[in-house]
Amino acid sequence: MSDDVCESLALVGWRAAAAGANTGRCRSMDFRIAVHEAGHALVARALGMPIAGCTITPDQNYSGLTWGPDGDPSKYCSNEEVASLCDRLASMVPPVGAARTDGGALLDHAHCRAIVLVAGTEAERALHTADAPLAAAHDLRQAESFASIFCCTTAAIDAFIVYSRAEAAALIEAHRNAVLAVAAALIERRTLNGDEIDEIIAAAVARDELDREVARRAQWARTIENAATFAHETMVSL
Repeated sequence: MSDDVCESLALVGWRAAAAGANTGRCRSMDFRIAVHEAGHALVARALGMPIAGCTITPDQNYSGLTWGPDGDPSKYCSNEEVASLCDRLASMVPPVGAARTDGGALLDHAHCRAIVLVAGTEAERALHTADAPLAAAHDLRQAESFASIFCCTTAAIDAFIVYSRAEAAALIEAHRNAVLAVAAALIERRTLNGDEIDEIIAAAVARDELDREVARRAQWARTIENAATFAHETMVSL
């Protein structure tokens, strides 16, 4: 599914939802925010992290929001709360010189959370190229807080954020149709729960796999045809 086609579908959803949504946003901004939240959701699921839902219905503290099973969309998570969580997680990391086997799940969780947090910006960068991504300082500060759990210096944190952006961008590029499908559904429905997100992603992945299989079969048919032509021309020339 091309970006133009999906943005057209999103426009249909925007028109259908505009009367009830009353967000005061133009459709272009609605699409950008939907792509941003869809990027968070897709990368989270690609990394095996559960998602309870996401919304593009704004609140006084956010324009869009994606949350996990333990999250509460009615209670915005502040930077102070994230810093406190990261402090608690950091206290569980084995000290220098100690084996980190037992803390592997904790470190993996922090690693994945940082990637998911920068994924919204990277989705905008990849799929809404008309403008620079919206400022997402809150996402970045949270990602840096999670990176600080296993990074010892500011330079290391900065380097890890660069890595996280690259990893998120690669996942989004590999599954761009799924991101666009989630964004289109968000514009139409405004809020999606975790099951709906999974269904949309699964359907998009299945369509991509079908398209690849059709392309492989077409290529194989051309190969057989070319081989037959070559054999015929060889026999004629003998």
